[in-house]
Amino acid sequence: MLANTQLSDKIPSVIENGNGAQQSVLQTSHVLGEPIQDDKVDNSYMKKLGHMLKIVHSVNIDLVGFGSFDASLNIQNIAETFPAFLSWKVTQWNHWHSTQVESDLANQYFSMLLKSIQPLEKFSSQFAAIFCHGDYDTKNIHQTNGEIAGIVDWEHSGMFCLSWELRKLFRFFEKQESFFTSFLTGYDEHQTLSTEHLFRMTKLMAQIDLLGHLRWCMASNNAIQLSNTKGKMTLILEGGIK
Repeated sequence: MLANTQLSDKIPSVIENGNGAQQSVLQTSHVLGEPIQDDKVDNSYMKKLGHMLKIVHSVNIDLVGFGSFDASLNIQNIAETFPAFLSWKVTQWNHWHSTQVESDLANQYFSMLLKSIQPLEKFSSQFAAIFCHGDYDTKNIHQTNGEIAGIVDWEHSGMFCLSWELRKLFRFFEKQESFFTSFLTGYDEHQTLSTEHLFRMTKLMAQIDLLGHLRWCMASNNAIQLSNTKGKMTLILEGGIK
């Protein structure tokens, strides 16, 4: 698969599909600008984020299943359903945590997550596989004067579902309901999505992602985010996944 960045679209777009032993390549151009600060995000910018993500999700990749791309844009551990991918992902995270000195919180959280993921298998057909950035967050979206210049850091890209893609933005959605509405105005202009269901699923994905974020905090020695993440996980353990 050969891809490059069209300057007008600001994202990689597939222009040729390779097959056989042909090497897959993802080529991107230099992106100007810088990430917007969280306190500068408003409804107008949220709408732009929605429109930009719709362009990302319009990329057509001929793959069936869910998982992260490797360096050759192949999926090594492809899952037939998205819940199966989630189970594999949280197990992978927990395996890393099990090698750490302080792993009790992670183990408890992991057990709770598995119980929450298993019932999702009944609704597997509702999770449509789409090409995703995988880390769609303001830190990876560059802008100049409030206009999106492009998206960086595609190493987490793969075939996922919409609620997984939105999990990093949930901190904005739960803070201000209008942010979620504005985002969907940009993403789903014809209002075809069930907003209530999508909000609930995005919240669940954000809660699941905390186990992975805990790993990142520990590996990066980020004491502030580590403390915040542990606090969120503890509250969820006490109140349960909702």
